[in-house]
Amino acid sequence: MTTETTQSPVTTTTTTDKLLDLPEVLGMVRISRTVMYGLIAAEKFPAGVSITDAANRRVRCAYWKLSDVQNWISQLPTKQTEQK
Repeated sequence: MTTETTQSPVTTTTTTDKLLDLPEVLGMVRISRTVMYGLIAAEKFPAGVSITDAANRRVRCAYWKLSDVQNWISQLPTKQTEQK
């Protein structure tokens, strides 16, 4: 989990970024695993963070930052945007 703190002359805010596993991401974006990995390969979806087994150097798990997924969702065109 990553915590970022930003300070301005007036306020201080703290943002906590949660890591999501594959089922959580798929539940949020409502696309198939195949489509999601195709979008990642085309650099149209955020790549996950790989957690590796240091001894064997194999990927043990992949996670996505909640903020990255939310940002991707917020940038999707809406029907109103597509009609313009």
